[in-house]
Amino acid sequence: MASLQSFLYVAIVAVLALSSSRATALKRSTPLQAAPSPLIESVCKSNAVGDYNSCIKALSCPQAAAATNPNALTKVVLKLARDDAKATVGQILNLIKTGPSPALDQCLKNYQSAVNAFKMVASELKEDPMSANYDIKVNTDLADECDRSLAAARLTVPQLTAANQSLRRFAMIGFQVTNLLQ
Repeated sequence: MASLQSFLYVAIVAVLALSSSRATALKRSTPLQAAPSPLIESVCKSNAVGDYNSCIKALSCPQAAAATNPNALTKVVLKLARDDAKATVGQILNLIKTGPSPALDQCLKNYQSAVNAFKMVASELKEDPMSANYDIKVNTDLADECDRSLAAARLTVPQLTAANQSLRRFAMIGFQVTNLLQ
């Protein structure tokens, strides 16, 4: 009986030790997230951006961290925003295949416009930063219009709701960064 108890005790200690060493190994293999740069910090703390944590998360990529001035960060934000909007276009096309709807068609048009707007803003940066600032912010209207179309059709599409929030976030981050160009 004593040897069975000893065996169980050793087995439990061994399992605990292994699980503890795995957790420690996982913690060590997970890279530490660097503090945001002063530029990212100032952009994300602005009232225009709103949610500091989601802004920091949206800009937690090496390209944004490497941006040392507003112009470089604007280019990164525009690329992130454009890529995000392109991915949403693909999601909407898949949704339309499974269940066409005028509301989804409207959202598709809005996201195609957003992709084009982010491209256009990139070309406006040098020549007319004020127009770029306005044009990037207008993308919030595209997200709002998609939300209204979905609500009017009584459609609940969580991935589009999340995409609209992301589009607004990138538009407001871009708006704030382009404010620094003027």
